[in-house]
Amino acid sequence: MPEDELISLMRLQRIPGLGPVRARKLIRYFGSPSAIFSPGSEDSFQKKKGGFLLRQKLRDKSYLRAAEAQYRKMMAMGVHCLAYWDENYPFYLAQCQDAPLLLFQKGSFALENRPCISIVGTRSMTTYGRDFCREFLPGIAHINPVIISGFAYGVDIYAQRLAVDLGLTTIACLAHGLDRIYPREHYKYVEDVVARGGFLTEFWTGTRPERHHFLQRNRIIAGLSQVTIVVESAVSGGSLVTADLAFNYQREVFAVPGRAGDKKSEGCNRIIFENKAQLFYSTEKFLESMNWEGPGQDIKTDPLPDLAGLDRSEAKIMEFVAQNKGAFLDDIAFNAKLSIAETASRLLQLELKGLLRSLPGKRFDSRN
Repeated sequence: MPEDELISLMRLQRIPGLGPVRARKLIRYFGSPSAIFSPGSEDSFQKKKGGFLLRQKLRDKSYLRAAEAQYRKMMAMGVHCLAYWDENYPFYLAQCQDAPLLLFQKGSFALENRPCISIVGTRSMTTYGRDFCREFLPGIAHINPVIISGFAYGVDIYAQRLAVDLGLTTIACLAHGLDRIYPREHYKYVEDVVARGGFLTEFWTGTRPERHHFLQRNRIIAGLSQVTIVVESAVSGGSLVTADLAFNYQREVFAVPGRAGDKKSEGCNRIIFENKAQLFYSTEKFLESMNWEGPGQDIKTDPLPDLAGLDRSEAKIMEFVAQNKGAFLDDIAFNAKLSIAETASRLLQLELKGLLRSLPGKRFDSRN
């Protein structure tokens, strides 16, 4: 990405009150981030409600100076900057309306065609949570998943350390800049995580781990993956926020049930009761529900359907569904390189044509 566009995107990111949704609307309207700041752009804000205040902020050179200084720091640290339109920007996160304009990445990892699983839970994990992780992660290692979490105390760091020990890729999503680690006690795990994956954040260097930053961070954890698993959670807490975000993003959510009255499992039991999460019954049933097969296993496929009369996108969707029985909406969209909304519309049309059928859990099968 050209340097001026990246700095302009950082400048937009810095302006208070201008969130990612509104910023993307501006970029679509003007054609590029840099065009928003061109001299002739000011006239476009004259008649817009609130346009005067926004125009004043866009003219404020302090945001430009801050963006330029931040860009130099990022380059000196060897940080990868991913714009939301970049081909390396995580696909599933890009489907979320409020996805960050920019992600800052430390480390190297590939998410394409990989099962991505977010694991979250209480910071005061019990033996029950540890036993679950020790059984679950080795049980899914054969599908070579990416384990995503928040590098926090308890369930987060335990799952990520176990992923490293098993040779799995893991991504830690931070609620602060890449120039620090919170909690400080987890500095000792940084090199291992970078070696097996890396760190992601939307926050600039110098950003402290404030409370509201963790809530922003949680939407990245929820948006990166196809499924979120809540291991242990009280009736309130960040892990339930993440689960709720994943549910609203129309992703799969599982919760590990606990004993009635157990405060550490009360949140998990509640979201199962509210039908916001599926009950985690066993690793085998989880893999079956997600339709994830391991390397070397035979995958049953339907005969290729008659593709006559379909456009290129519809044909690609039908080929993928025929070869991947019970394919998930997210995976179909990823393969077809379409948005979730566009894919859902195409699937509906194909269903009306009698070429495929919908299954529970946003899955699809061909009718052949």
